[in-house]
Amino acid sequence: MQKLKIASYLSLLIVITFRAALLSLSSLYISPEFPLIRFLVVPDLLSGLRRAAARKHKI
Repeated sequence: MQKLKIASYLSLLIVITFRAALLSLSSLYISPEFPLIRFLVVPDLLSGLRRAAARKHKI
């Protein structure tokens, strides 16, 4: 039971970290000089977020 609680807190922390990284990246790469980086990095982070959320619901 304790391991389950720790795992859920850990996954929540990972999701929050992903969201914070996503927010900072989107604010960084809104400038028109970096459209390529924006289109490469942000979808990758979004898929990581979705995977983390799916993993959280499995627990």
